[in-house]
Amino acid sequence: MLEAAAEAHVPFQAITLKGEGDGTFMSNANGWTVLSDHGFPDFTDESKQLLTGSSGPIISFISGIRHVRLGLRQMDDPLERPFDFVLAEAPHMPLESGTEIIPFDGVHEVVRRAFKRRFKLMTRVAGLAPGRLVQFAPPPPVSDRWLEPFLSKQNVKATALPNRLLRWKLWRLTVAVFRQHADRCGARFVDCPPEALDADGFMRDELVRNVTHGNVAFGRLLLEQARSLS
Repeated sequence: MLEAAAEAHVPFQAITLKGEGDGTFMSNANGWTVLSDHGFPDFTDESKQLLTGSSGPIISFISGIRHVRLGLRQMDDPLERPFDFVLAEAPHMPLESGTEIIPFDGVHEVVRRAFKRRFKLMTRVAGLAPGRLVQFAPPPPVSDRWLEPFLSKQNVKATALPNRLLRWKLWRLTVAVFRQHADRCGARFVDCPPEALDADGFMRDELVRNVTHGNVAFGRLLLEQARSLS
């Protein structure tokens, strides 16, 4: 979304949690500032000042790709037994034949633990800015239409594609887990923009940057969501 904001000349202040944690500021004359921080064991003093220094909403894209890796894990190890599960929000979705059916609670706990570190970050942001945190959902999975040619370049045959419905269910479960933690933090939760989804609920191909991220066009949709927050 930051690329979309810069493109639209929207001033912003941001903290990148993929930084070195040294509190370094990067800025330009167009009114944007990006602060480098990794958030552990605590935020830098500069980050804390940024989070507490205004009364507006704190828009959070704290997320991760553990659910994507889980959906693609059989490609890493073809001997790994395929699994499936019944998603609570879509209980009638068909299960893939020949898979080990894992109880929903077990998959839920695996996903929750996978993002435990991210949830600690959310909790600390919410503590610094009570009632101001707005957590956005992780981006949707890519479609098989996009994934197949991408994997073919890596000599992966189409028959080895992971179960598309499993990838979708893992994403929706991850969204639910992030929503639940946002609720516990007293944060507002914003789901994926409907305009970003194709007819099957996957990210529209023209919005994809790579397997785990959207491009600047996807960022424009997020920016519109952020600007509409009351």
